[in-house]
Parts: sequence; structure tokens; C-alpha cells
Amino acid sequence: MIAVHWNIFEPIFKKDKNYWAECFKLIAKLRNPMAHLINEIIEAHDRQKAEGYCNEILHLLNNTSFSLEKKSIVYYKKNK
Repeated sequence: MIAVHWNIFEPIFKKDKNYWAECFKLIAKLRNPMAHLINEIIEAHDRQKAEGYCNEILHLLNNTSFSLEKKSIVYYKKNK
């Protein structure tokens, strides 16, 4: 969702879209094995890296005063 609606999230995420594209790619790669408890196919360094990205995302979202709800409504109305 973040990658698709980058124009909404860009002010929050601060780093460029290419940086986050790599983050999202790794998180997506690990999502299914983790969701289905097939953890043995996930390499430890990939898991640690993905956890770091997730923590970075949570930190940025928790420390923003940016109103996603208002921005989403404006985006929805504009692109309807």
C-alpha cells in the first residue's frame, strides 16, 4: 500500500523511493513464509534486515503528526 500510494507517504518516509522499494521487496519476500510458519527457509540475516526495516517504518509512523486520514481522503476524492 505504501509503495502504491507513495505520494501520500513520501513526506513521512523522508528517504527516496528506491531505498524503500528495496525494503518493501525484502519484506514481501519474507511475508508468506513467516505468515505460514515456514521460518526455516528464511535466512537469519534477511530476517534481521527485514525487522530493522519494519522497526524503521514503525518509528517513522509513530513519530509523525502528518494526518494520513485527511491526506487519504483528499487523494481518494482527487483520483475518483
